[in-house]
Amino acid sequence: MENKKKIPTWIKLIVLLFLVIGGYFGWTAYRTFLAPNVTDIQKYLYINTGDTYENVLQKIKDQKIVSDPVSFDRAAQYQNYKESVKAGRYALTPGMNNRRFIGNLRGGYQDAVKFRFENIRLKDNFAGKLGENFEADSLTFLNLLNNESLAKSYGFTADNFLAMFIPNTYELYWNTET
Repeated sequence: MENKKKIPTWIKLIVLLFLVIGGYFGWTAYRTFLAPNVTDIQKYLYINTGDTYENVLQKIKDQKIVSDPVSFDRAAQYQNYKESVKAGRYALTPGMNNRRFIGNLRGGYQDAVKFRFENIRLKDNFAGKLGENFEADSLTFLNLLNNESLAKSYGFTADNFLAMFIPNTYELYWNTET
């Protein structure tokens, strides 16, 4: 008969405890960084100029952009997103994990707006169309279109400044400075 050493029960319990704790932290890390989290409810997340991390987190919660806001918040803390919020229009891919989503937000990798216009004759209408598609409102755009010194810097007058814009499809960032 062989003489086998028996492992004491307290060592078995300690090993089991370490396995349970390690499993918990492993599962938490997976949920925080690698698990799919972005939902298919919204196509884009719009972050306005001047928004803080708290504003962004509130938008994410209100618009149900992620299925687990707590894991998003935890991942944002680990990835130092709170200090690097960038304005823009960000495309959302359903099933995207927090790590990639926050990486896109931190890097400012926003999705361009395809802006198309044709046969617009009035500045008011053009400013309205711009205001519908970009962060700045139509009044801001109208003020720019009526700005004599700006028009003159491009070789136009405020009266014919609209002629500078050739009907076509343009790709611009949603928060392009006016």
